Parts: sequence; C-alpha cells; structure tokens
Amino acid sequence: MSPFGKVLSLGLIWLLTVQTSQSVQAEIWGLSAPSPPGEETPLSVPPDAPPALGELEKGSSIEVAACAEQFTLDENVIKARIESLKQESKSRENAFKAAAKSAEKQIEQKEKELEILRTGSQETQGSRKRILCEIAKIGKDVTAKTFEFLQSEIADDVTLSKLELAATWRSESRQIERKIANGTITDRPFGDVINIGHRTTRQPFKGQADDQAWGKKEIDDARTNKLFPQQIEDPVVTQYVNRLANNLARNSDLEVPLNTYVVQQELKKDSKPVLGKDGQPEQVANAMALPGGFLVIYAGMILAAENESELAGVISHEMAHCAAGMLTACRAKAGPLASFNSPPRSDCQSSLLASSRPPLTWVIT
Repeated sequence: MSPFGKVLSLGLIWLLTVQTSQSVQAEIWGLSAPSPPGEETPLSVPPDAPPALGELEKGSSIEVAACAEQFTLDENVIKARIESLKQESKSRENAFKAAAKSAEKQIEQKEKELEILRTGSQETQGSRKRILCEIAKIGKDVTAKTFEFLQSEIADDVTLSKLELAATWRSESRQIERKIANGTITDRPFGDVINIGHRTTRQPFKGQADDQAWGKKEIDDARTNKLFPQQIEDPVVTQYVNRLANNLARNSDLEVPLNTYVVQQELKKDSKPVLGKDGQPEQVANAMALPGGFLVIYAGMILAAENESELAGVISHEMAHCAAGMLTACRAKAGPLASFNSPPRSDCQSSLLASSRPPLTWVIT
C-alpha cells in the first residue's frame, strides 16, 4: 500500500472509533499538534432560564446533563443544530477526500517519473533525489491535512454528543430509572454484568488471542522507529499502576495477558513545552490501547486523576477496547494494512518523516 493509502486508511480507522478525550487533541508524542478544539468552559446558568445553545455546547457533559434536568430545552432547536453540524462535517469530508485523491495522483505521477530513471549517473541520482523529496513533501502535507481534518471531526463529534445528551437526557434517564425500578435494567446488550469474565465464547469477546501478535508488533515497531514515549522507571509508580490494572483485568472480559506501560511525555505546542501554573512543563494526560491487551498510560493522566477511581475508570475504558476487539474491527473496516509504523526512509525523506506526526494507531483511545 502506498504511503498515501496508509495515511488515509489510518484516518478512516480514527473516524470509526469514538473519540471524546481532550487529551487526544493535544500532542501525543511531543510533536506539534493543533490546539484542542472547543475547550470546555464553566457554564453560567441563570436560575430561571437555560443557557444559549452556543454556551451549552462549551460546557462539560455533566453541566449539559444538569441543564437538561433543570430546564425543558427546545428539542427542535437542538435537532436543527445537530443537522447543521452533520452537514458541515459531510462537506468537510468531501473536500478532504478530493484533496487526498489529488495528492494520491501526484504521488502516482512522481513514482512513474522514478520508473524511467534507472541509470546510475550523477544527473540521474540528482533527479531521483529531487523526486523522492517531492514525494516525501506531498506525504507530509497529506499527514498534516489529515490531522487537521480529524481534529475538526473530533470537535464536531464532541459537540454532537453534548447536543444529543441535551436532547435525550430527560427521556432516557427516566427510562433507565423505570428499568432499575422494575428490575429489567439488565435486559440490554451486554447487560449481564454478573457474567463478566465468563463471556469469552461470545462476540465481540471471542478471539482476543489473535490480536496479541499485532499489538506486540506495534510496540516493537514504535520502539525501533523511536516513536515510543519515555517509560517511567520509578518502581513505586509502575508497580502501583500495574497492580491496579491487573486487579481490573481479573474482573473483566479480558482473556489475554495484560501488558501495561507507564510513560511520560511533556505537553508541547509549536514545538515548545507548555508550562503549568507552577512554571514546570505540563505532562500529556492520555491513555491508549493496542490490540491484544497492551495499554499505555501517561504520567499526566495519573496526575490529572483526583482519586484512584478516576484512574481505574480510564484504565477500564482502554481495557474494554482490547476485550471487545474494537481496534481489530476498525482495522477490518478500513482495509488490510501491512503496518501502522512506517520506518524512516533515506535521503531527505528521513528528515521530513522525522518531523511528521506519529502513526494514527497510537492515538486511538
């Protein structure tokens, strides 16, 4: 598969995965990334009227739910806004696909030029190097545009989820309350929580062992290509996180050995560290799952958690990706990929690739 094909396919994998974590918007590997879209701000709710829709979108999900509980929101207005966002997203997607297709044709043309430059003369070698640099430049531009596109999609997804919450909170919450009261709350897909750990013959939990080789290869390739974050060596921290994760794994639907990596990475913007109120570099607050029971927990996430329950919730979320085979399903929908980690190439390509962003597999959360 061509470099462009990998970028586009991986972009599709991202879009097929629910993304709501703000940490994903920040820098993943310490490389430049756009600012987090739609940062949440506290809502200022009048005692007798709901906030404007634009203000509601900026609040946290908890605040949105509180407003929906307190006030009768205009569902027609909310649905109109949802439809508008979906249309904007579709237009943006069409424009992205057109630009991506154009880039693919450019790469195809450049590769045809390479085909006829087979002699070892100095002039030929110079032409080949120039064309290779042009191909690398196109690939880098595609990667940058892909991330820009995905950032916009993520921002819209977060906003849409809040609007859907606002529109359905009252009816859905009342329905859940009725089901709890009459004892039918478990009559839903995977609602048999009492059987957690004993559902391995059922889909989607079946076949987890088949993903182990894929996950291990991703880890090994990331280390080879120097993309893997710095691991924390402090035994107190690593033993604590591993103990917590393993306790959760023993009470989950995960049926493969759990491999947990505790890492650290400074948060950067425009290649410069982002400093906190104490003047020290802020840490990336993120967590990631790879197929086959591989988890990557960032130190910033540990610091951001106010208590053990919050950290346990994050780890459980990532573990569920592995147990339910969500990453494998997304990969199948996007098409077969030889590898998600592309090793640097020679000449000017290595420097261009070194300044580009990491493989998208590593940001699925």
